[in-house]
Amino acid sequence: MFDTTVPLADLGQRARDLVVQPLAEGLWRVHLGFVNAYAIALEDGIALVDTGLVIHVPWILHNIRPLGPLRHIVLSHAHVDHAGGARQLSQSTGAEVWAGRADAAMLEQGRCLRGHEPSPSVKGYAFTYAFARVHGPRMRALPRVHPLDHGDALPFAPQVKVIGLPGHCLGQIGLRWTTPDGLRALFIGDALGRFLEFGHPILYEDRAAGIETIRQVAAYAAEADMVLPGHGRPDQNAAENIARFSDRLTA
Repeated sequence: MFDTTVPLADLGQRARDLVVQPLAEGLWRVHLGFVNAYAIALEDGIALVDTGLVIHVPWILHNIRPLGPLRHIVLSHAHVDHAGGARQLSQSTGAEVWAGRADAAMLEQGRCLRGHEPSPSVKGYAFTYAFARVHGPRMRALPRVHPLDHGDALPFAPQVKVIGLPGHCLGQIGLRWTTPDGLRALFIGDALGRFLEFGHPILYEDRAAGIETIRQVAAYAAEADMVLPGHGRPDQNAAENIARFSDRLTA
């Protein structure tokens, strides 16, 4: 993982290119080591999709500055590795925070993890145990989280559409957006895990819903040019791999 205490300006342009990676016109990956955030250009600044942990906040603030002021934060789901930096980022910038309706109320209560079960893999059991032990079910409450529902358009970016992706987290959402230069981007949060290939996420708050979500993501991915996961690199050749995994679940 990158040393998040060191400003990118002190590491040189090569390091900046490794962390703030342009993917298309108005779209950047903000690589935080084991987890991703994404920046979307707005007319008056940027929106950030996910925030990483609270330790990532100084790193994010320093290195997204050239992209414009942070106006909005969209959380794919409530888990602390994706939402942990939201409170501090919002307080530092005045950015409004948005999340799926089922997670918005929970985040305002300072909760970030419901009852869950590990995914059906050795990695899933190991990572679930580590995640629960290290992070626990609580974090500092967010004062205000605007709720989003499946089918909504983002109020501040109506060209970006919200899709519900429950399972790994009950309130998880994704986004579908065609960038100004025509790339069809699909943000999937942790609907699928990404180690070497796409597969189960490390845990499910509702496994049945999660399996159905994977089938839906396979259909969305067939119409996308790039899949942007919560962990691992964005993939322009993901549709076939996701479809293959989805087919195995239904076989």
